[in-house]
Amino acid sequence: MKKIECIILPLKLAAVKKALRNMGVRNMRVSHGFGRGSAHIELYRVNGYPIEVDPRLLYRLNRYPMETDSKLKIEISVEEENVNTAVEAIKQAVAAGETA
Repeated sequence: MKKIECIILPLKLAAVKKALRNMGVRNMRVSHGFGRGSAHIELYRVNGYPIEVDPRLLYRLNRYPMETDSKLKIEISVEEENVNTAVEAIKQAVAAGETA
């Protein structure tokens, strides 16, 4: 058995559940959390000088609010021979229409 963990947007949960159900996965654990889409550097002016600051540090210092997105973490266990098909099923379910 192998464990697969993925973090998705809540609106994609139904599609992921359907894709996994179609391949025979019946048990999954879904956790709710928050997070940023990607870490990026923001430019702030301090004493008239521009500085680059990681926004996660500013949030921890409670100086500026940090906007977070709602996320879901899905954990499933599958047989070793089905890992690749499960990962591909999840990728196709959460794809936003772009092609790689």
